[in-house]
Amino acid sequence: MSASDRGIDLSTARGLAEARLREIEELFEDDPVELVIDDSRTTEIDLGWIFFWDTAEAVASGDDHIGFDGNSPIVVTHEGFATQGASAHPVEDYVQIWRRVFTKRPGKGAASS
Repeated sequence: MSASDRGIDLSTARGLAEARLREIEELFEDDPVELVIDDSRTTEIDLGWIFFWDTAEAVASGDDHIGFDGNSPIVVTHEGFATQGASAHPVEDYVQIWRRVFTKRPGKGAASS
């Protein structure tokens, strides 16, 4: 399957993930925080991309101890749907859930967004 057959590209997916970070930042209007994608950890999977993120300071320094707690990764599917899991379990657990939700199964249809 070629990239054009899959839908959006990495750049577009990253833009959708960044838009989600702007929404999260709005939750901290009383104590502003700059959130950024850690490009070194971005991973492509069969569904799309997983974007890991943290505060700009944590990503720049590489020190997870100064970062944001509970920052579950953002998944953007090849179709352009952005979602998040939680931080209670390893990301691999959520990938399995997302596969069940976003993968079209015979006789079941695809999940709608």
